[in-house]
Amino acid sequence: MRKCAIALLVVVAAFGITACGGSDADAAIAADELLAKTIDANQKVKSFSMEGTAINKITDGIGELKEERQSESTIKLDLNKEPFGMYYENRKVYDGQEEVQQTLYVEGEEAYVNLGDGWHEYPEEMVDERLERLEIFAHPENQLELFRSRAQDMNVKARGNRYVLTADLTGEGLQELVKGLISQAGSGEHEHMKWFLEALHAKNIKASFLIHKDSFLLVQAEVSVILEPKEYGKYSTQELVTKRSFSRHDKVGVIKIPQKVIDSAN
Repeated sequence: MRKCAIALLVVVAAFGITACGGSDADAAIAADELLAKTIDANQKVKSFSMEGTAINKITDGIGELKEERQSESTIKLDLNKEPFGMYYENRKVYDGQEEVQQTLYVEGEEAYVNLGDGWHEYPEEMVDERLERLEIFAHPENQLELFRSRAQDMNVKARGNRYVLTADLTGEGLQELVKGLISQAGSGEHEHMKWFLEALHAKNIKASFLIHKDSFLLVQAEVSVILEPKEYGKYSTQELVTKRSFSRHDKVGVIKIPQKVIDSAN
């Protein structure tokens, strides 16, 4: 179950922070047009920074027999698409106890990782697989694309110099939306999540995206997914909330692996 929970964190981490304060007004743009312009603008971005969290809450049983578990993953990322470079921090905590902390530098086809025990050069044969799993962070517009089929169920408001695009989805079609997220994850996550969705179905998906009016760049996002067992009589629910904020669009520049990292690698 834990592996599946981790997989889902990775998959839906491609979404993600609720719009900040301020009063909302009607916007003179439809959801489908806003999605199209936002996707196009973010495809053209050459570099950006991102910070995000993914919280996974699992509840088993009911009443006095109820047991709750929670895991949390935090991410910091600087990314430059051409030439390709990445700085990535990831910290995962399960039930209040830290279990995994990872820092990663990528420059072209070279990668160095630190899991808390010093820097190590990533094995050449594993770099491509690792980059495939991180690909979801490089293209947030791909996840926005998944919502285009539900544009008629989304609302747009204006808040200062931002658009707020929201959705509260129930009923048919949610499973396909979650499956779409899986298809954009790495091969390992895909296999775990294929099993996961055979046991659970999506009850509700809520989304909120904050988009800059002038540039149509994605600024903040939050998505929550509630899953329940398909089998009658099973009392287990899972709620996943992913939050992400984006900044420094086209201002990150070339990312190189620091020489001190290379020199200290085991």
